[in-house]
Amino acid sequence: MRHNSENKWYIPKTFQGPYLHPVVKKLIRYRYIFFSLILLGMWVDHKVCSGENMIGLYILVMVFLGITFPYIWQGVLQSFLVTLVKYYLASDGFDNLLVFLFEWFSYFAIWYALSSLVKKNIEKKESVIRITTAFARALDSRDRYTACHSANVARYAEMIAKEMGLSSKKCSDIKLAAQLHDIGKIGIPEQILNKPTKLTKEEFDIIKTHPNVGYNILKDIKRFQQNGVLDGILFHHERENGSGYPNGLKSDEIPLVAKIIAVADSFDAITSKRIYRNESIFDDAVEEIISGKGTFYDQEVIIAFEKIIGREGKSILHNKELHVDENV
Repeated sequence: MRHNSENKWYIPKTFQGPYLHPVVKKLIRYRYIFFSLILLGMWVDHKVCSGENMIGLYILVMVFLGITFPYIWQGVLQSFLVTLVKYYLASDGFDNLLVFLFEWFSYFAIWYALSSLVKKNIEKKESVIRITTAFARALDSRDRYTACHSANVARYAEMIAKEMGLSSKKCSDIKLAAQLHDIGKIGIPEQILNKPTKLTKEEFDIIKTHPNVGYNILKDIKRFQQNGVLDGILFHHERENGSGYPNGLKSDEIPLVAKIIAVADSFDAITSKRIYRNESIFDDAVEEIISGKGTFYDQEVIIAFEKIIGREGKSILHNKELHVDENV
């Protein structure tokens, strides 16, 4: 919780999101410091150096401010302040008010264009996430015994990715892929999805089509083509020894995102209640996952999983989001 509150303090809500470039995040987090240094640099240039033609610097200043400050009042104030400093430091001072106002408006226009571009870019990415996440929740709501399964898998997958030392962007991408990994089950008949007894071979063959169905649903979203989400959806049931589906991939042929989701997915499935099975004992669930190291699951992923279990123990299940009818 502390981390989240700090994040909101340093980064405006308008500019929050997992898809910001790390450099941009740093600029936003320390924007007031950079802004002060910029003003100091402008003063030094005029007082110590020649201060001849600074138009390029001032444009760069407004580009930086447009990227890092989201609110309109900030743009008005900052563009005025930058213009004021420029004219105050200039040798000829305020010789023409109209020129001053025109330059102020020009700097504000640069700020506004950059700020709007950043906000629209973030909103576009976040809207895709909101829509696809709504799909995942709609899917989970169809099966009360796997309700919140996607959220659980996303949490486990993110923990594993972080334990493996992956970048924050990669961890966010893996979390999103995990949240959407079963999206293809939206095309599976409900009588099969909620069947209270063991599935027949024919029914299981239908279940096995869900990775392809999910891939086809989201394949035209460009961002998912680039960040590995589609790989996670299509290949999360592949296994190290080639016994998985849909393509029977082996070892290095399987993308890392899918390997991580495979472990998270299996762990949540084993530790969750199903119509035909009681809740598994935690130690048995962990042992079952670890026993698949190198055959079903990637060794490096399992090593990370073991470290998490060793550190968290059964408390890893405390946040498990299950909504199960206890009377069944």
